[in-house]
Amino acid sequence: MIGRLIGLDGEEINYPTVRSGILSAMPHDKATGGDFLVEMHSIAGYSGAPAFIRWNTGSQRPFGGRMGQPSVIGFLGLNHQHIYDYADVLNHKTEKAVRPRKVVRVNTGISAVVPASKIADILQSEELTMKRTNADNELTERKNNETYRQNDSAPGEPAMQTTPQGERIPVPTKDQVLGDLEKASRKK
Repeated sequence: MIGRLIGLDGEEINYPTVRSGILSAMPHDKATGGDFLVEMHSIAGYSGAPAFIRWNTGSQRPFGGRMGQPSVIGFLGLNHQHIYDYADVLNHKTEKAVRPRKVVRVNTGISAVVPASKIADILQSEELTMKRTNADNELTERKNNETYRQNDSAPGEPAMQTTPQGERIPVPTKDQVLGDLEKASRKK
């Protein structure tokens, strides 16, 4: 799983962190809720992080491929939660459960990963396909109806563009865009 460890900020660049683990349960069992269960410690902030799998040479590949093929890395899915259990609060002197009973939530070290196939099914659903098609059609129509006047400025003046709100603003140069991106990516 690749994500960003909250609280581990870089001086100028934030680098991702990588967590590794062992595939513990396949998504076929009702007990897994249709998710892969991975023995991989996850904490708050890793939800939505992509999880990958490496099938080693000679391993059985339940989603296709033949044994004996070289190692393959594939997209397993998206991390969506870490599985909790509950434990009794103990008296630190007696190491017995306190009364009245109190419990604390304990991270089991198991992460639930939504399978890539489920994500693909959602993205390819009729509803989302229709929404994308409609958005593409609207964008194409808007572009066809707008007049782009990149060269209507006098020589030496910056090229101008019109915002959706009707304001005229200069078209940024590639160097300006890259400079703004660099500034935005720095730690404040």
